[in-house]
Amino acid sequence: MGKIADFLVLGSDVMTVPELEIPKVKVRMTFLGGQTVYGVQ
Repeated sequence: MGKIADFLVLGSDVMTVPELEIPKVKVRMTFLGGQTVYGVQ
């Protein structure tokens, strides 16, 4: 109770894409303080 997680949603799984492709993974959404601060529909 009362805990807020800051996290982001990526367009690909960085654990499975080739290492050289990781910098190309797109950020789809960013959450800060329980609020969406960036989002791509």
